[in-house]
Amino acid sequence: MRYLGNKNVLATNIIDEIRKRVPVESKVLDCFGGTGCVARELCDHFEDVSSCDINHYAYVLCYCRTRVPKDMNIDDSISRLNALPPVHGLITKLYSPEGGRKYFTTENAAKIDAMRKQIRDWDIDEDTRMLLLGNLIESVSKFSNIPGTYGAYNENWDPRALKPFILEKLIDNTRASMGETYRCDAKCIVDGDYDVIYMDPPYNQRNYATYYHVLETLSIYDEGVEIKDNKTEFK
Repeated sequence: MRYLGNKNVLATNIIDEIRKRVPVESKVLDCFGGTGCVARELCDHFEDVSSCDINHYAYVLCYCRTRVPKDMNIDDSISRLNALPPVHGLITKLYSPEGGRKYFTTENAAKIDAMRKQIRDWDIDEDTRMLLLGNLIESVSKFSNIPGTYGAYNENWDPRALKPFILEKLIDNTRASMGETYRCDAKCIVDGDYDVIYMDPPYNQRNYATYYHVLETLSIYDEGVEIKDNKTEFK
Protein backbone atom coordinates (compact mmCIF):
# COMPACT_ATOMS: atom_id res chain seq x y z
CA MET A 1 0.00 0.00 0.00
CA ARG A 2 1.34 3.43 -0.98
CA TYR A 3 1.48 5.51 2.18
CA LEU A 4 3.15 8.77 3.14
CA GLY A 5 6.14 8.11 5.39
CA ASN A 6 5.85 4.32 5.10
CA LYS A 7 8.82 2.67 6.84
CA ASN A 8 8.38 -0.80 5.32
CA VAL A 9 11.82 -0.66 3.67
CA LEU A 10 13.48 0.62 6.85
CA ALA A 11 11.60 -1.50 9.40
CA THR A 12 14.31 -4.15 9.77
CA ASN A 13 16.96 -1.52 10.42
CA ILE A 14 14.75 0.24 12.95
CA ILE A 15 14.09 -2.96 14.87
CA ASP A 16 17.80 -3.90 14.81
CA GLU A 17 18.64 -0.62 16.54
CA ILE A 18 15.98 -1.22 19.19
CA ARG A 19 17.17 -4.79 19.80
CA LYS A 20 20.68 -3.54 20.51
CA ARG A 21 19.34 -1.56 23.45
CA VAL A 22 16.62 -3.61 25.16
CA PRO A 23 15.82 -7.30 25.82
CA VAL A 24 13.05 -9.34 24.22
CA GLU A 25 10.86 -9.01 27.35
CA SER A 26 10.59 -5.25 26.91
CA LYS A 27 7.21 -3.56 26.49
CA VAL A 28 7.26 -1.61 23.23
CA LEU A 29 4.83 1.01 21.89
CA ASP A 30 4.60 2.24 18.29
CA CYS A 31 2.54 5.36 18.82
CA PHE A 32 2.10 6.49 15.18
CA GLY A 33 1.17 3.10 13.78
CA GLY A 34 0.15 3.96 10.19
CA THR A 35 0.01 0.79 8.11
CA GLY A 36 1.42 -1.27 11.00
CA CYS A 37 4.58 -2.37 9.18
CA VAL A 38 6.94 -1.41 12.03
CA ALA A 39 4.64 -2.86 14.71
CA ARG A 40 4.47 -6.11 12.72
CA GLU A 41 8.27 -6.38 12.67
CA LEU A 42 8.41 -5.57 16.38
CA CYS A 43 6.13 -8.54 17.09
CA ASP A 44 8.73 -10.87 15.58
CA HIS A 45 11.30 -9.80 18.18
CA PHE A 46 9.45 -8.61 21.30
CA GLU A 47 6.78 -10.32 23.41
CA ASP A 48 4.73 -7.25 24.31
CA VAL A 49 4.03 -4.82 21.46
CA SER A 50 1.33 -2.15 21.44
CA SER A 51 0.42 0.28 18.68
CA CYS A 52 -1.66 3.41 18.33
CA ASP A 53 -3.08 5.63 15.60
CA ILE A 54 -5.79 8.26 15.62
CA ASN A 55 -7.24 7.19 12.26
CA HIS A 56 -9.65 4.26 12.13
CA TYR A 57 -8.25 2.67 8.94
CA ALA A 58 -4.75 2.73 10.49
CA TYR A 59 -6.08 1.24 13.72
CA VAL A 60 -7.57 -1.62 11.68
CA LEU A 61 -4.30 -2.25 9.80
CA CYS A 62 -2.28 -2.20 13.03
CA TYR A 63 -4.75 -4.55 14.70
CA CYS A 64 -4.48 -7.01 11.82
CA ARG A 65 -0.69 -7.01 11.90
CA THR A 66 -0.22 -7.25 15.67
CA ARG A 67 -3.31 -8.88 17.18
CA VAL A 68 -4.57 -11.48 14.68
CA PRO A 69 -2.86 -14.92 14.79
CA LYS A 70 -0.93 -15.90 11.67
CA ASP A 71 -2.81 -19.20 11.32
CA MET A 72 -6.21 -17.53 10.83
CA ASN A 73 -7.64 -18.74 7.52
CA ILE A 74 -9.95 -16.33 5.65
CA ASP A 75 -9.63 -17.84 2.17
CA ASP A 76 -13.23 -19.09 2.07
CA SER A 77 -14.57 -15.75 3.29
CA ILE A 78 -12.59 -13.89 0.62
CA SER A 79 -13.99 -16.18 -2.08
CA ARG A 80 -17.53 -15.55 -0.86
CA LEU A 81 -16.99 -11.79 -0.77
CA ASN A 82 -15.60 -11.78 -4.31
CA ALA A 83 -18.72 -13.63 -5.49
CA LEU A 84 -21.15 -11.02 -4.13
CA PRO A 85 -23.28 -9.01 -6.59
CA PRO A 86 -22.59 -5.25 -6.64
CA VAL A 87 -24.48 -3.00 -4.21
CA HIS A 88 -24.76 0.75 -4.64
CA GLY A 89 -23.90 2.15 -1.22
CA LEU A 90 -21.77 4.76 0.50
CA ILE A 91 -18.60 4.34 -1.60
CA THR A 92 -20.58 4.41 -4.85
CA LYS A 93 -22.48 7.48 -3.69
CA LEU A 94 -19.43 9.46 -2.59
CA TYR A 95 -16.47 8.32 -4.66
CA SER A 96 -17.61 7.10 -8.10
CA PRO A 97 -18.90 8.92 -11.20
CA GLU A 98 -22.39 8.26 -9.85
CA GLY A 99 -21.57 10.84 -7.16
CA GLY A 100 -19.58 13.11 -9.46
CA ARG A 101 -16.13 11.83 -8.45
CA LYS A 102 -13.65 9.43 -9.98
CA TYR A 103 -11.81 7.69 -7.17
CA PHE A 104 -13.28 4.37 -8.38
CA THR A 105 -15.30 3.24 -11.34
CA THR A 106 -18.98 2.85 -10.50
CA GLU A 107 -18.69 -0.90 -10.99
CA ASN A 108 -15.75 -1.24 -8.61
CA ALA A 109 -17.28 1.09 -6.04
CA ALA A 110 -20.42 -1.05 -5.97
CA LYS A 111 -18.33 -4.20 -5.48
CA ILE A 112 -16.49 -2.52 -2.61
CA ASP A 113 -19.81 -1.48 -1.06
CA ALA A 114 -21.14 -5.03 -1.27
CA MET A 115 -18.08 -6.42 0.47
CA ARG A 116 -17.97 -3.73 3.16
CA LYS A 117 -21.64 -4.23 4.02
CA GLN A 118 -21.19 -8.00 4.20
CA ILE A 119 -18.15 -7.71 6.46
CA ARG A 120 -20.17 -5.41 8.73
CA ASP A 121 -23.24 -7.65 8.82
CA TRP A 122 -21.68 -11.13 9.01
CA ASP A 123 -22.00 -13.08 12.26
CA ILE A 124 -18.26 -13.67 12.67
CA ASP A 125 -15.67 -13.17 15.41
CA GLU A 126 -13.94 -9.81 15.73
CA ASP A 127 -10.49 -11.01 14.61
CA THR A 128 -11.96 -12.36 11.37
CA ARG A 129 -13.98 -9.20 10.78
CA MET A 130 -10.93 -7.00 11.33
CA LEU A 131 -8.70 -9.12 9.09
CA LEU A 132 -11.25 -9.05 6.27
CA LEU A 133 -11.68 -5.28 6.63
CA GLY A 134 -7.93 -4.74 6.72
CA ASN A 135 -7.47 -6.69 3.52
CA LEU A 136 -10.31 -4.76 1.90
CA ILE A 137 -8.56 -1.48 2.79
CA GLU A 138 -5.30 -2.79 1.35
CA SER A 139 -6.96 -4.16 -1.79
CA VAL A 140 -8.84 -0.92 -2.50
CA SER A 141 -5.52 0.90 -2.76
CA LYS A 142 -4.61 -1.19 -5.81
CA PHE A 143 -7.72 -0.03 -7.73
CA SER A 144 -7.84 3.65 -6.76
CA ASN A 145 -7.71 6.35 -9.43
CA ILE A 146 -5.31 8.60 -7.52
CA PRO A 147 -1.85 10.15 -8.05
CA GLY A 148 -0.53 8.77 -4.75
CA THR A 149 -2.88 9.85 -1.95
CA TYR A 150 -6.62 10.47 -1.76
CA GLY A 151 -6.18 14.25 -1.58
CA ALA A 152 -7.44 14.24 -5.18
CA TYR A 153 -8.41 11.82 -7.94
CA ASN A 154 -6.99 11.71 -11.47
CA GLU A 155 -9.00 13.44 -14.17
CA ASN A 156 -8.12 10.60 -16.56
CA TRP A 157 -8.53 7.01 -15.46
CA ASP A 158 -5.43 5.18 -14.27
CA PRO A 159 -5.37 1.80 -16.10
CA ARG A 160 -5.23 -0.09 -12.79
CA ALA A 161 -8.46 1.60 -11.67
CA LEU A 162 -10.27 0.22 -14.72
CA LYS A 163 -9.57 -3.41 -13.82
CA PRO A 164 -12.42 -5.33 -12.14
CA PHE A 165 -12.04 -5.09 -8.36
CA ILE A 166 -10.81 -8.22 -6.57
CA LEU A 167 -10.37 -8.66 -2.83
CA GLU A 168 -7.01 -10.24 -2.05
CA LYS A 169 -5.27 -11.39 1.11
CA LEU A 170 -2.48 -8.84 1.24
CA ILE A 171 -1.84 -8.48 4.97
CA ASP A 172 1.11 -10.38 6.38
CA ASN A 173 -0.13 -10.71 9.95
CA THR A 174 2.39 -12.18 12.37
CA ARG A 175 1.30 -13.47 15.76
CA ALA A 176 -0.94 -12.09 18.49
CA SER A 177 1.12 -9.84 20.73
CA MET A 178 0.62 -9.47 24.47
CA GLY A 179 0.13 -5.74 23.92
CA GLU A 180 -2.85 -3.69 22.78
CA THR A 181 -3.96 -1.74 19.73
CA TYR A 182 -5.37 1.71 20.40
CA ARG A 183 -7.29 4.25 18.35
CA CYS A 184 -6.52 7.54 20.06
CA ASP A 185 -4.20 10.53 20.17
CA ALA A 186 -0.70 9.31 21.05
CA LYS A 187 -0.57 11.88 23.86
CA CYS A 188 -3.20 9.83 25.72
CA ILE A 189 -1.01 6.75 26.14
CA VAL A 190 2.67 7.75 26.05
CA ASP A 191 2.75 7.97 29.85
CA GLY A 192 2.03 4.24 30.06
CA ASP A 193 4.38 1.60 31.43
CA TYR A 194 6.59 1.08 28.35
CA ASP A 195 10.30 0.32 28.08
CA VAL A 196 10.50 1.63 24.51
CA ILE A 197 8.35 4.15 22.68
CA TYR A 198 8.96 4.32 18.94
CA MET A 199 7.76 7.66 17.58
CA ASP A 200 7.65 8.51 13.87
CA PRO A 201 5.24 11.48 13.67
CA PRO A 202 4.41 13.47 10.53
CA TYR A 203 7.29 15.76 9.67
CA ASN A 204 5.08 18.81 9.08
CA GLN A 205 1.47 19.94 9.55
CA ARG A 206 0.20 17.29 7.14
CA ASN A 207 -3.18 15.88 8.18
CA TYR A 208 -3.33 12.21 7.25
CA ALA A 209 -7.12 12.21 7.63
CA THR A 210 -7.23 14.57 4.63
CA TYR A 211 -4.92 12.51 2.45
CA TYR A 212 -6.63 9.19 3.29
CA HIS A 213 -10.23 10.28 3.86
CA VAL A 214 -11.52 7.66 1.40
CA LEU A 215 -9.94 4.84 3.41
CA GLU A 216 -11.31 6.36 6.63
CA THR A 217 -14.81 6.42 5.15
CA LEU A 218 -14.49 2.82 4.01
CA SER A 219 -13.21 1.72 7.41
CA ILE A 220 -15.83 3.47 9.56
CA TYR A 221 -18.62 3.15 6.97
CA ASP A 222 -20.81 5.75 8.64
CA GLU A 223 -23.83 6.78 6.59
CA GLY A 224 -23.66 10.28 8.12
CA VAL A 225 -20.49 11.39 6.33
CA GLU A 226 -20.50 14.43 4.06
CA ILE A 227 -18.22 15.69 1.29
CA LYS A 228 -16.81 19.22 1.46
CA ASP A 229 -14.05 20.54 -0.82
CA ASN A 230 -13.58 17.01 -2.15
CA LYS A 231 -12.76 15.69 1.35
CA THR A 232 -14.84 13.50 3.61
CA GLU A 233 -16.13 15.09 6.79
CA PHE A 234 -17.78 13.16 9.61
CA LYS A 235 -20.66 14.66 11.55
